[in-house]
Amino acid sequence: MLLVVGTGWSFRGKDAGSPRIDFRYGGDRGHSLGASSAPPTAQTLFRQALLKNGALEGDRNDHPGQPARPRKQIAALVGGSNLHDQMRVLDPSRVDDLVRVYREHNRPLHDELEAFDGVEELIASLAAQGRKLGIVTAKGHATVELAFAVIPLEHYFGAVVTADLTERHKPDPEPVLKALELLGSEPAHAAFVGDSPFDVEAGKAAGVFTIGVSWGKIHPDQRLRDAGADLIVHSPEELLAVL
Repeated sequence: MLLVVGTGWSFRGKDAGSPRIDFRYGGDRGHSLGASSAPPTAQTLFRQALLKNGALEGDRNDHPGQPARPRKQIAALVGGSNLHDQMRVLDPSRVDDLVRVYREHNRPLHDELEAFDGVEELIASLAAQGRKLGIVTAKGHATVELAFAVIPLEHYFGAVVTADLTERHKPDPEPVLKALELLGSEPAHAAFVGDSPFDVEAGKAAGVFTIGVSWGKIHPDQRLRDAGADLIVHSPEELLAVL
């Protein structure tokens, strides 16, 4: 059996699950996006974008019938869209600037990455069973290499399909099918595991048995179910048991 995975449920930033840029408004802890202790340039640009979109104007956008806050819109895109699309939600006129400062701030934070509890053991166990393993991710090759430099799991994977390798991206099935091609397998003999609805939709569109995992905590279980997940699991141990 072939197992193709995403990276969102494998790695996390220390302490918070994912790195963030914190914004303060009126002396209180504000809404977050990206990575903590941001340098002034990043903090200024993101705060301006959030103000422009009403994300720092109190709770009015949390009421039913009101537009979602940009931070919620961005969270909904995590795992499928590229970084430019996420920044476009914040401020379409400053996408390149927002992407630049996000990358400048986020790149050093990869030194603090750690695997979710049980994931390294899960990957090692599957490899020991002779499973073919591959990765499909919306991240670029350089970003994935930064993660592997900290958490050395690359040798377990026979294929790593990054955003650089395909013209279309999740939820399109192209990257999943590319991984199957590289590993010499067929959809009927594979499973795809991810923590976002984009993972689920890509796997289903590729004709692969698709498993949603809940411990990434970006997308609720119900959203994974609505996307068509064949199964949802809540721990690496549970995932190992069903594969």
